[in-house]
Amino acid sequence: MSSGSPIQIPSRLPLLLTHEGVLLPGSTMRTSVDSARNLQLVRSRLLKGTSLQSTILGVIPNTPDPASDAQDLPPLHRIGTAALAVQVVGSNWPKPHYTLLVTGLCRFQIVQVLKEKPYPVAQVEQLDRLEEFPSALQTREELGELSEQFYKYAVQLVEMLDMSVPAVAKLRRLLDSLPREALPDILTSIIRTSNKEKLQILDAVSLEDRFKATIPLLVRQIEGLKLLQKTRKHKQDDEKRVNIHLHFPAGAVTKDGPSAGVTIVTCLASLFSGRLVRSDVAMTGEITLRGLVLPVGGIKDKVLAAHRAGLKRVILPQRNEKDLEEIPGNVRRDLSFVTASCLDEVLNAAFDGGFSVKARPGLLNSKL
Repeated sequence: MSSGSPIQIPSRLPLLLTHEGVLLPGSTMRTSVDSARNLQLVRSRLLKGTSLQSTILGVIPNTPDPASDAQDLPPLHRIGTAALAVQVVGSNWPKPHYTLLVTGLCRFQIVQVLKEKPYPVAQVEQLDRLEEFPSALQTREELGELSEQFYKYAVQLVEMLDMSVPAVAKLRRLLDSLPREALPDILTSIIRTSNKEKLQILDAVSLEDRFKATIPLLVRQIEGLKLLQKTRKHKQDDEKRVNIHLHFPAGAVTKDGPSAGVTIVTCLASLFSGRLVRSDVAMTGEITLRGLVLPVGGIKDKVLAAHRAGLKRVILPQRNEKDLEEIPGNVRRDLSFVTASCLDEVLNAAFDGGFSVKARPGLLNSKL
């Protein structure tokens, strides 16, 4: 976003109320839409006919119980993010629901709620004057040491990552090409932070306060990466000494625990291999000590949840294949299903390019 492309949001915005996740300017967020007010907003302002309309929304975070159908509007966070909806995925079965992909533009403050039904609309005041971005020189002059300290930590963090990854290389270039005042929001949305911390950054209207709030987050991430690098320094020796035992016995707990077996093992495979799991994959399945994938319950609900979240691939136990008959046809058409009988098949489907597993039979003494 450059100074040559000014952004001026309308003085009135329809409000999308969210509970999980905080959208920051310059970042993208996927959010579920299933409350009555949010559904009305999507239908009325975004979906006219069959095409996605270009409408600026006001995304309000930290809304208590946004899915509640209570008559009264819940208390609203006073600062939100003006955003464009770039994708809508939805279904009307078994009940209407949508998933929105929204991109943040700038901060705004609610001046007055003009109406509450069928969806809230508010008079707002734009807080980030994007058409008035100062130059990098002006930013350095005004904020001096604070700006330079932030930039130093930002560069240090990004250069600790794998620069051969295109997204990382692009991020490094953005550090020098984007206005410096846009970087706290972008970096906070990328690094591992809690919703509470993101909310603090959103509420930091002053650029000075934003830099001060973001620097500790960058330092924490840098220290975490340093610790991770130390643990991987002697990786070959560690592999000979360390044996991880995860026990997920069949029927151990009649709750949700065993169903996460394949997911937990996939996370460990990602951690120790340094490879990323595909971001559009959902998976479920119980696993034995020998790596067999056992069937689980609730397949229909899990698949529908994955579809609502906008995921594209679902990995299921092979013995649950019969349960796919219960899934609505429109949902099945939108998803790619992989049925697995063993861990190798799960990992091959979860990682781009497959996943090579080196068997170590000397360490597998269980009969399971």
